[in-house]
Amino acid sequence: MYRCTDARGQVALRDSPCSEGHRQEVRTMIRPIDAAPAPRPPRPTPSAEPAVAPAPPQVVVVRPPQPMYRCVRPDGSTYTSDSSAGNPRWVPLWTLGYGPPQRGPSTRIGVEAGQGGGRVDVDIDAGTRRGWRGGYGDAGTWVRDDCSPLPQAEVCSLLADRREQIRRRFFNAQPSERARLRGEETTINARLGQDCGR
Repeated sequence: MYRCTDARGQVALRDSPCSEGHRQEVRTMIRPIDAAPAPRPPRPTPSAEPAVAPAPPQVVVVRPPQPMYRCVRPDGSTYTSDSSAGNPRWVPLWTLGYGPPQRGPSTRIGVEAGQGGGRVDVDIDAGTRRGWRGGYGDAGTWVRDDCSPLPQAEVCSLLADRREQIRRRFFNAQPSERARLRGEETTINARLGQDCGR
């Protein structure tokens, strides 16, 4: 370093020699020394436990696909339904093979009622259901068709087929029927989009 002092006594420090007319002093400075490097943090030692694999991505299902069922009527014909209830209907018991208990031949019963000689006759008709009202003749039960769920691929195919039938029918339909067909197609489109990805 050069310490330069001019005629007025002002001092300037420079890294080059002083100009003429300045008093010059040379001073040696101690060069700074770099600090020792900081120690590196220790590497983590491998643990005995195995590394935990990342969890697989979660799939969130908003709603499971709506099922569809194939139902079989007593005559063997089939139909599809969104319910497994199977078209409940009331049938008399005699259609299922139940009937009134068997009786013997017709019988006339007479009863003497005291001294007045009164008589009561009861007629039992064998082989008919007359006189059995409230018994097997009017009795019945609810029966349902057998229904089984369809595979989802078949459900999607049936829905797509029904949508095409609606579209073909739409052009020849009356305005009141068109409104019903439009509503049904909207429902099928929503179901195809959500359950079948179509």
